[in-house]
Amino acid sequence: MENLSPLPQSEPLSVAAQRLSLRRRLQPQLQQLCTDFFHEVDDFLFASGPQGQFADDCVYLKAMRELRAKQRLFEETLQRAWFRSLQSGDSRTSSAGDGRRLTRSDAVFEKVEIDLALQAMQRKANKFYLPFIRQIDAINEKYRSSPDQQVIAGHALIESTLDAFSQAQTVFALDLDIRLIFIKLFE
Repeated sequence: MENLSPLPQSEPLSVAAQRLSLRRRLQPQLQQLCTDFFHEVDDFLFASGPQGQFADDCVYLKAMRELRAKQRLFEETLQRAWFRSLQSGDSRTSSAGDGRRLTRSDAVFEKVEIDLALQAMQRKANKFYLPFIRQIDAINEKYRSSPDQQVIAGHALIESTLDAFSQAQTVFALDLDIRLIFIKLFE
């Protein structure tokens, strides 16, 4: 073992290793975000329902059940989409397909409402995290010798998270009002 020399690392391999390390370090934080998020959503929906009047037809109770039943599916979808989006830089937002039967005009209206909520979330995140985006961009500028050697684009974490959330939130069959609350709470 002492006679073995370390493998030489080319710059692209080093960048790839750094990207993998970053994804591995962020995965537990993404999981913790999901856990905290679902606790907040559950508490919010419970507090929003008419106290003492949780009948089976209560929209808040139905939403709580739906969210609890599909929480793990949401988390898995979010993580898969986040890693895929972060790795490829691909942004394929999808806000339809929650399994409910809607007329064409209702589906279009819902898609527009959801897209507007997701766009507002992105604007707010970009504004809030602008100092961090600039910091990441400055680090990339300092250490890269070509554009394809940056570890991660400054905006990639926000875009990947929002893209993944957009895809993952479709696993739920929720009324538009509850879905918009869900999006706002994630914001």
